[in-house]
Amino acid sequence: MELKRGRIQSFASKHGRKGELLSRKYSHRERNRVRDYVHKFVNKLLEMYPVTTFAIEKLNK
Repeated sequence: MELKRGRIQSFASKHGRKGELLSRKYSHRERNRVRDYVHKFVNKLLEMYPVTTFAIEKLNK
């Protein structure tokens, strides 16, 4: 993912509006993939431990 992000950012810096739209598209996709992974992970935990309470913390870089 990092390699693809680098190529898109390079393209975006050289191609103005077209690059900006492409960058926005791929960042949205990446965000969706992360949300999907977290959703699946939490659901697996709930299947494995149905009577347990979990607290998930959002850590920003």
